[in-house]
Amino acid sequence: MTDSAKVRRRATALALIPATAGVFGASVAWASSHDPFSAAAGAAGAPAASAPAGQTTTPDPQATVDQKVTDLAAKISQAQDRIAQLQATLDAQTGGTATQPGTSAASKSASKTTAPAAAGAPAAAAPAPAAAAPAPAAAAPAPKPAPAVQVVTKPSGV
Repeated sequence: MTDSAKVRRRATALALIPATAGVFGASVAWASSHDPFSAAAGAAGAPAASAPAGQTTTPDPQATVDQKVTDLAAKISQAQDRIAQLQATLDAQTGGTATQPGTSAASKSASKTTAPAAAGAPAAAAPAPAAAAPAPAAAAPAPKPAPAVQVVTKPSGV
């Protein structure tokens, strides 16, 4: 290799190595500033240190999460109540033949008795509650266990 090629290669390495390290460092710094998990911890601690004594700081992240969980639990219970109301209305309209898959006979009879009241019909028009649900059929017997595996290892070529 000639001396000029060697010099060019060394100069290129001396220029590219620090540039590559700088790009990598900038990428790491950007990624750490945009990390959603560290943002909650950093946002809670940073304003508290830099805020003047007279100003309020951000609320505790755990309290915020607890409030959101409570709100979501309330929405879930409202949705469940709405589903029960709609199911009762549907049962009243179809005469109790349309039910959700997987519902038991006890819940069907309960929804039938509440359907006329929810639909505005008089209570005397409610059908009589069904008898107790029949016992489920006996479970199928367990399958036979798998046979024992008989493996004999032999050297290749035998």
